[in-house]
Amino acid sequence: MIYIFYKILFFKVFAFKIYRDNIYIDLIRFKFAVLHYLTGHFVFADVFIKTTA
Repeated sequence: MIYIFYKILFFKVFAFKIYRDNIYIDLIRFKFAVLHYLTGHFVFADVFIKTTA
């Protein structure tokens, strides 16, 4: 339960970071878009983004 709360809190902080550092996040998005195109593993890449975010 505490772990889930921590995760939610963590993602809220990360969402604020995305809002603040738009250019930096856009570069990350571009990198993963290239990864998507090269691998074709769309689901894997999305999971990877969420777990490493």
